[in-house]
Amino acid sequence: MNALFPVTDATFRQIRTDGSTVKQWQAPELNLKAKVVCATCNNGWMSDLENHHAKPAMADLILGKRVGAMSNKRVRGLSLFAFKTAVVANRSLPEEEFFFHRSDRYAFRKSFTIPTDVQMWLVGMQPFAGGQIGSHNVYFPNKDAARLTLNVCSFCVGCLGFQIVSAKSVKAGKVESFPAHANLTTCFYPTLEANVRWPRPTVLSTEAFNDFANRWNMVRHR
Repeated sequence: MNALFPVTDATFRQIRTDGSTVKQWQAPELNLKAKVVCATCNNGWMSDLENHHAKPAMADLILGKRVGAMSNKRVRGLSLFAFKTAVVANRSLPEEEFFFHRSDRYAFRKSFTIPTDVQMWLVGMQPFAGGQIGSHNVYFPNKDAARLTLNVCSFCVGCLGFQIVSAKSVKAGKVESFPAHANLTTCFYPTLEANVRWPRPTVLSTEAFNDFANRWNMVRHR
């Protein structure tokens, strides 16, 4: 990120889900780190993931360059980075909010296997929107099955935004956000929607990102 957006002063802000500020601080560069990863993983397979998969897939999307049709290789790199981001962001929450089972995390480290019942969406951002990341769990009672639990991770930097929704329930694959965002989001995992191109024709503003992050707080069954 520092290579793509060289800055001399960065402003960080931690906010609650209602948009109110917890704290704000300055730094000479983009240097915020989630201290939930050991050095061996951070400098090993996670570094390889970012250098060989994520950076080649994401750089042009972040800068808003026209890339035409989305290739399978680009989607693969984006999905790997997105799921890794969702796991790290979730582990930054209090322990009672931890979502991903150890076996899921181990399988991803071992073979880049993404669990079932994970869906990902792309969203375009207005240029110069900065960056944001959020992670939270949503719990729904279900009279027909075990309680539905969602982990929602929303991330944006530059012109690129994405959202990862991971579910735990026997009916997890049969829910969608309510209300839907027509012409704003496009699914890229587990399958890429047809004729997806970049940049997106409809983009999201920084001010609207928090509402976008919370769009799964209400769901409906398909």
